[in-house]
Amino acid sequence: MSPSPRSGGDWSGGSGGGVRRLKQAGDEGGVRVGMAVVGEAGRRTQHCSKRHWNPTSSLRNGKEDPKRIDVEYEWLPQRCKNCCSLGHATATCPANMKKKVAPPITIFVKKQTPQPDSTQPEQCLRSLEDHRPSTSSGSSGSNKVEQVVRDHKLSFLGLVETRVSQAHVQRTQRHLLNNWSWFEDYSGPAGRTWIAWNPLEVDVVILEDGSQFIHCRAFNKRLHTRCLITVVYGAYDIIPRRDLWGTLRTLSKGISDEPWLVLGDFNAVIDNSEVCGQAADTSASMADFRNCVRDTGLVQLPFTGCPFTWHNCSEGPRSLWRRLDRMLVNVAWLDAWPGSSYISALPSTSDHSPLILTGMDRITDHAIFRFDNYLAQVPGFLDSVQSIWKHRITGTTMYAVAKLFLNKAQAMFDKYKEDIFLNLVKYCRRVYATAVKLEISMLQQRAKLRWLKHGDQNSKVFFRKINSTRVKQRVFQITMASGDILTAQHDVTQEFIMYFQNLLGGSSTHRVLDLGFLRHDLKHSITTAEANLLVAPVTHLEVKEAFFDIEVESAPGLDGYTSAFYRAAWPVVGQIMFEAVGEFFRMGKILKQINTTLLALIPKVNMPTYVSDYRPISCCNLLYKAITKILVKRLQRVLPLLIDYSQNAFVPGRSISDIILLAQELLASYNQTRLPARCMLKVDIQKAYDSVEWDFLLEAHIPSIKVLTDTLSEFATLSGLKVNPAKSQTILSRAVQQERQQILESVGFQEGSLPVKYLGVLKLLEKKMRAFLWQGSSGSRNAKVAWDQLCKPKAEGGLGIRSLIITNQALILKQLWRILQNDGTSIWVDWIQQYRLRHTTLWTFNRVAGSWGWKKMLKLRPILQRGVIYKVGDGSSFSLWQDIWHDRGPLCLNFPCGPEVTGLPLTLTLSSVLQHNRWSWPASTDNDITEIMSQLPPTYPSAADTICWRSTSGSFTIKTAILLIQPSATRVHWQGLLQGKFKIARHGFILWLAILEKLSTMDKPWVPGEANFCVLCGGQFNETHDHLFFNCWYSKRCLTILKTKIKFQWPYLEWQRGITWASKKWRGDHLVNAALRATLVALIYRIWAERNIRKFIATTSSAEITSNKVLEDVRMRIMSANISPRLQTTILYRIWNLAWPFGQ
Repeated sequence: MSPSPRSGGDWSGGSGGGVRRLKQAGDEGGVRVGMAVVGEAGRRTQHCSKRHWNPTSSLRNGKEDPKRIDVEYEWLPQRCKNCCSLGHATATCPANMKKKVAPPITIFVKKQTPQPDSTQPEQCLRSLEDHRPSTSSGSSGSNKVEQVVRDHKLSFLGLVETRVSQAHVQRTQRHLLNNWSWFEDYSGPAGRTWIAWNPLEVDVVILEDGSQFIHCRAFNKRLHTRCLITVVYGAYDIIPRRDLWGTLRTLSKGISDEPWLVLGDFNAVIDNSEVCGQAADTSASMADFRNCVRDTGLVQLPFTGCPFTWHNCSEGPRSLWRRLDRMLVNVAWLDAWPGSSYISALPSTSDHSPLILTGMDRITDHAIFRFDNYLAQVPGFLDSVQSIWKHRITGTTMYAVAKLFLNKAQAMFDKYKEDIFLNLVKYCRRVYATAVKLEISMLQQRAKLRWLKHGDQNSKVFFRKINSTRVKQRVFQITMASGDILTAQHDVTQEFIMYFQNLLGGSSTHRVLDLGFLRHDLKHSITTAEANLLVAPVTHLEVKEAFFDIEVESAPGLDGYTSAFYRAAWPVVGQIMFEAVGEFFRMGKILKQINTTLLALIPKVNMPTYVSDYRPISCCNLLYKAITKILVKRLQRVLPLLIDYSQNAFVPGRSISDIILLAQELLASYNQTRLPARCMLKVDIQKAYDSVEWDFLLEAHIPSIKVLTDTLSEFATLSGLKVNPAKSQTILSRAVQQERQQILESVGFQEGSLPVKYLGVLKLLEKKMRAFLWQGSSGSRNAKVAWDQLCKPKAEGGLGIRSLIITNQALILKQLWRILQNDGTSIWVDWIQQYRLRHTTLWTFNRVAGSWGWKKMLKLRPILQRGVIYKVGDGSSFSLWQDIWHDRGPLCLNFPCGPEVTGLPLTLTLSSVLQHNRWSWPASTDNDITEIMSQLPPTYPSAADTICWRSTSGSFTIKTAILLIQPSATRVHWQGLLQGKFKIARHGFILWLAILEKLSTMDKPWVPGEANFCVLCGGQFNETHDHLFFNCWYSKRCLTILKTKIKFQWPYLEWQRGITWASKKWRGDHLVNAALRATLVALIYRIWAERNIRKFIATTSSAEITSNKVLEDVRMRIMSANISPRLQTTILYRIWNLAWPFGQ
């Protein structure tokens, strides 16, 4: 292969050299070594050049015609004018240089000086890149390598894509590191992977190797620690790369609690965020990689530096970046070295980034106490709390609470937790059912996956979420504003403290604001009765509701106590908490320990670099939260009366969408030059966590702009909320030309522009949802069930997934419904009524004016018309000709000549034809008038005109709007099989596919020519749904075992007839029937899983093992379900032979 087009220049320093091709005497190939495939730029370039060669002068054989040979290059190679060879330039022609081999430049795994707190030497794997042959001697190059090893104290390294023939391995290794031990794998072409280590520092045992990996165990002689290291170099093509994924799965099964590091060039990305540039569709490759990471239990080690590790060495639209190189670790690695990470350094002349493993020192951070929610469910919990509350603390009630919580209770719970886990095995054997519930409660709190609160236990998902959260929590380095990078943990901590002290410390001097001058401008004020409600003494019920309203999974404050503690211990702590809250409202003071806030840092971006890339989230103590909730609830009664209705955000009963819709209308014609010049300022308030934005519209007039900027400055002085110029923008209409520069200079904001294109968000979101459901497929060709079927309700055979397009239409109908109601609470509705529907109604508006969103809304008027009912009262609110009070709709559209024929103007209301509570139309012989009068609706003269929605309550709801858009279809009889108290979501999904006969059975093969036989039967019968469930001898054997153990009956009918039988036999909410349904669902899931394991992994399990897995699945689900002790519970536990957890 020709060298990379970017090759050139000698190596200098220790940061890695360029891609070079080294020629040795008798060597037919060059040396290219490194962690990533450093010379693969051309091969991975998406757009390749072609060149054809026609050597007619060199191929002659007697009378034969010249032979034509077409040679296709992946890029245009270099051509030497000196020797007329391809592959190098004239300046680097080997004929002009001494044939001495310069060694590759390396950076290896750093050797760490042994310290008492350290458990593992720092390791790194960095690209080894061969560079241009130099005139220096080989020994001189070796001296350079040895110098790098000494400088960085290296002891282990891994190399991939060496491209060294076996005849020259020892000579090349001696040039690199003569005293090191080496192992190389030559099962692939030209030695794809090497590893090397310093035998004085590390002992390495090779456990397994192949063409795409080397798996070894490393032992540090000084620190007496060991770990597993797998150096990988994935194949370029997807099919052979699946062998690597299979190997990693096999290796993971033999690794339990030993730290494991997997690193190298995987030649694949996990998701599209790891690709920058135009690339071919790699959804299948990404799915394979994701599934491998999931199955092996590996997590991505956090890293800093370059987010992309490979570049194709092209520029412009052909430029392509990918993250092909990474480090993955298991849970044991994180337990041993929780602070470990790696650096993805900038590439030099290579197309790959070197990776350096860091942070191997033991972390000695002070652990913060946190109450584990599962402790509240352990027997004896209240007695333990009561033993603490017996103590009497001298001082205020709030001080007593702080002392009891922060000192005595925390120490007691730490000891309490240790006692529980010291006897965990014995405890679980005694009350196994209760232990399952405790585990689920603990995992839900730590994983914070609320969708797993009910149903599927799925501990693997919980633990994977916990591990990924642990990995992301630590900040390894921070870049200062000056550009300096801080890596020491103390320096990083101090940088955060200084930043947030400046941001939140309130050091600026603000002027005290006298509100007296505002009183004469206030439109609203509260009454004496409302003021008395605000200052009324708190009640015990208020305090209890405040504590219980806080979610159980809500993050605790610095005291570590969650809402679960207060709920469980309320009989003991309720009174003292009531007194502590009452003390605050009486004295107006709060203890410092209670007022202390823990700041949790949430990254704003995927790769946070600066302190400003983190958003602080306040984690307050529960007592502080309870006080806040009481204040909020009381203020909610009066704030809507005081806040002007133009303020729509964060006020109950108002919607921020009103401001968004109004802004769309105001900006509808912003890009038109025929309108007057206008200007808009997009202002970002800096101190309020970068979340407050104000938009101001004004005429493009310099004095007007100065008034606004002066107002913002005054606001900043009074409140401390300053404008952030970096995030604020000035947006000018197209009509502003002459004063553009003057306006920008006076405001001081950068110029922005408006989005003018709809991006198809809903379709893109549904595409991503389909991709997630069907294992990462980005298109619909691999979907087994149509999306429309998926979005049907469960009762109609779907999964109940809401179609985003239909949901969006329902939300639009809600906005149109608000226009019809016109209750004066929406500034957007008032604006529409005044400026859009000034002399018309929603039903007859036909002008082209308006924003894109407004025009889209009007297209849904036919659907809205089917859902509204006009009830005629006194007729004063309905338009005679333009409203749809009549069955024929707006009369002016169906009877355009009506106003002229009847003499009733178009602007009249319906009251003009109502006299003495009866209809009174002018006499007319017109047929249309006669038909209108014959179909007049009933009237309710004593009431006002009312517009109702076609629902039981008469009020609009999104659910009824969706039913109006998508009417109900025929219900399926088998829907009940997927429901019940013991349902498991992933099991139910497979049964749903099986009922629809959409599983990928071999009677409809996806690969043409694939054999159609059942792998469970050993190829005796064709594989169909009817055969698998339950005519296959394997599935029949499973049924026999279940019948023996739990009396599970199946009629042995055809598959669809069997489903009908089960739907009738096991219907209802009885617990035994629910367990039988769960057994059927689990059996289908396990049979299908066994079929796939045999087909794709080539391992087998007996019917007895599969049946036991089914029983275990259902048993675990029964024991973790929240059921009360009753007769059917007793029967259920007796059938399933479960220990009774409800006492005697």
